[in-house]
Amino acid sequence: LCVKHNLLIISDEVYENLYYEEHPVSVASLPNARSRTLVINSLSKTYAMTGWRVGYLCGPKEMIQNALKASQHSITCVAPFIQEAAGFALADSQMQQFASAMRDQYTERRTLVLRIAEDFVSDRLVATAPRGAFYYFLDLRKLGLDDNLICENLLMDAGVGTVAGSAFGKMGQGFIRMTIAASNQDVAAGFTKILEWVKKQ
Repeated sequence: LCVKHNLLIISDEVYENLYYEEHPVSVASLPNARSRTLVINSLSKTYAMTGWRVGYLCGPKEMIQNALKASQHSITCVAPFIQEAAGFALADSQMQQFASAMRDQYTERRTLVLRIAEDFVSDRLVATAPRGAFYYFLDLRKLGLDDNLICENLLMDAGVGTVAGSAFGKMGQGFIRMTIAASNQDVAAGFTKILEWVKKQ
């Protein structure tokens, strides 16, 4: 489709190393795609460098040159110590092992949430196992409540912070997003509080 209509592809691949089963294929590796694809990546997720705001852009040379021209007037330089940390994270083999171990912990928490959800047994909450990242997108549409209101009430009544699904587009209405980027104990406690709140609705 992109070749036919001469379209540029912008591929956000910041979660490339945080998949639990089948690893996705980069669109840039597909036939006739590399010359028209910009791949956006970040060290925020794989290397837990969220506050350091460092990432990279890959693509055809002429596109990168134009991107540099645009960025020079909108972004200042990344601090040297962050650049050094980013280079170390990408090149050091031990860092790859740490990243893999972190993914294993997310896998464990992903299973933990599913187990708690199965014990809860309710048709008013559906917890579908995520295929990647460190979030659950919980389906609460059967409550018949606005997802922003659900999040507000969860925060006020249960002390649990979540994000309204509608923040990610109209198809997210009625869903909430919770994270599993915390300890097993905190994930279990927070999710249990969500389930207990749902029971009362």
